[in-house]
Amino acid sequence: MSVIITENFLGPDEFEQIKTIKTSYLFPWYYQNEVVKSGEHPLETLECEEKDNWQFTHLFYSNDKVNSDYFKILSPIIEKMTIRSLVRIKANCIPRTEKPILHGSHVDFDYEGCTTAIFYIDTNNGYTQFKTGEKVGSVANRFVTFPSLTYHSGVSCTDEQVRMVINFNYF
Repeated sequence: MSVIITENFLGPDEFEQIKTIKTSYLFPWYYQNEVVKSGEHPLETLECEEKDNWQFTHLFYSNDKVNSDYFKILSPIIEKMTIRSLVRIKANCIPRTEKPILHGSHVDFDYEGCTTAIFYIDTNNGYTQFKTGEKVGSVANRFVTFPSLTYHSGVSCTDEQVRMVINFNYF
């Protein structure tokens, strides 16, 4: 498994513009009644209680089309990536929990050659945990890439109001 971590992925002004929009009361977040669908892939496991398996999301891109009026705010990120074809771009917002919640090991897509990237919007004590045990902390403006077939799980934060990331899947 090769996890590549890039710190300070965007310049300060570009990053602040995205963060300001994503944290605005005007930005539309949508309730999703599950973070991980257990059993969709052979090694997937729901590792939290069902009552904790939820989040807010915003789908920017899916099924070969733009799904959000806010897609254009991602231009500074997309321009720095090497993308042949987009699969999906989705933002996740998980509210603070009393104790860290490991949601469950999953793959985003089981397409050979597909890449997953996570762009972290805020700094908190939440993290991404890989099946290998490796952890990548939530640090604002951090960009992490790995093969989409890599099992990983998001872990909630306990020290800030929310943990926000933007998840990219692409070839």
